[in-house]
Amino acid sequence: MDFFLEVFSGAFARLFALDEEAFRVFFFTLKVGLLGTGVGLLVSLPLAWGLFCLPSRWKNPVLILFQMLLSVPTVIVGTLVYLFISRRGPLGALEMMFTPSAIVTGEVLLIVPLITVFLHSSLAQIPVGLIDTAVNLEIRGLALLRLLVRECRSGLGVAACVGFGRVVSEVGVAMILGGNIKGFTRTLTTAIALETAKGDTELALALGIMLLGVALGNALLVHGLQVAAARRQAGKAVEEPAGFPAPAITDRFADAASLPEVPPLKLDRLAVSFHGRDLFGSLSGELPLTGGTALMGASGAGKTILLKVIAGVIPPSAGTVDRQGRRAILVFQRPFLFSGTVRENLLIGHPGRPEEAGKTCDRMQARATELGIAHLLDREVGGLSGGEAARVSLARALLACPDLLLVDETLGHLDPVSLARAIQVLEGFLKAGGGLLLVTHDRTLGERLCRRIIQVGPTGLQPLSGSLVA
Repeated sequence: MDFFLEVFSGAFARLFALDEEAFRVFFFTLKVGLLGTGVGLLVSLPLAWGLFCLPSRWKNPVLILFQMLLSVPTVIVGTLVYLFISRRGPLGALEMMFTPSAIVTGEVLLIVPLITVFLHSSLAQIPVGLIDTAVNLEIRGLALLRLLVRECRSGLGVAACVGFGRVVSEVGVAMILGGNIKGFTRTLTTAIALETAKGDTELALALGIMLLGVALGNALLVHGLQVAAARRQAGKAVEEPAGFPAPAITDRFADAASLPEVPPLKLDRLAVSFHGRDLFGSLSGELPLTGGTALMGASGAGKTILLKVIAGVIPPSAGTVDRQGRRAILVFQRPFLFSGTVRENLLIGHPGRPEEAGKTCDRMQARATELGIAHLLDREVGGLSGGEAARVSLARALLACPDLLLVDETLGHLDPVSLARAIQVLEGFLKAGGGLLLVTHDRTLGERLCRRIIQVGPTGLQPLSGSLVA
């Protein structure tokens, strides 16, 4: 027991005395660890994105390969890098052996599989509907990647912390590639091994305490990221200001018969398979849009699938939908909102050109006021109710300037006052020459807003009111 007390007191004495060698090793370890983690993140992000985008038949084998690499011992990684950068290796001319660059290279190769698997897991947890929403809003390529990274930024932070913890605690790569040279390539782990072998247990323990401190700080950072993510998800409820009376509406707006003509959608032998079940058979004809069309039918009849095919979110199994070059925006039944504020969601996908920013913000403010969500613009979406989220989703779709608006039971989330506002906004969209397809189980709502109602069933589309051009 006296030995333990002597060693611990000596270790803390060195720490309090700010032992020069101990702190030199400490800061060098942090430097190479942070650099290796940063480079590892840059390499892992496109790898995780590529893995996420792979077809299923390729994704699983590649993912298993990356998961296998998580268990590769650090000495094997160090040895493989050594074979490349030693004097007789293909990269020997770079003279990297026994330098900090060699350690960083080994650390990057060590943590890339780990961070890639973590990032892929975070991307895979993003709801498919959120990705479909982004694609439907024509957000693709790097813009889509940036958006999804923002969605899983907590997972990105945790992956970075886990990678950093891996590199600062490993010894094989640093020993083989760095050589444990005093004042140049010595890290906490290699110094602990050396000082223990030399019998200087006080310095070894002091270095170990520093390493434990780094591990504790890393764990606290992970915890902080998780708490922040939970708070964003919870959000805060916002009380709606008083003084917003419901707009006056009639059963059918007076000038419904004089609405602008909207070219119909042309369906040519359209067929869709969903979970092994064929929908619609081979559907051909024209789907009228002038004055709005409501789609009704039993649950599972394929109404949502039909809207997704029309919007281009999913491809048909056969046949085509001719939109005649018009932009179709789908308002999903479940509102999928991106992390951030209501304002950021409404402006998402809009170009950031200065000459257009002012007009876009004015349109956003006007649309938010019409739908009664202006007081929510600076709130996080995590605190929104279902009805508020539905109104934000509808406003975002309208701000995308669609030619065709596809509304999938979104109005069912709304209270009477909010529903009246939404109907008034959709009436304005129809009067401006927009085409509307509304999925609803409420025939009264369909008759109030749309010129015709069409039944979706196993035999195709059958008119319940109005006419269907065949």
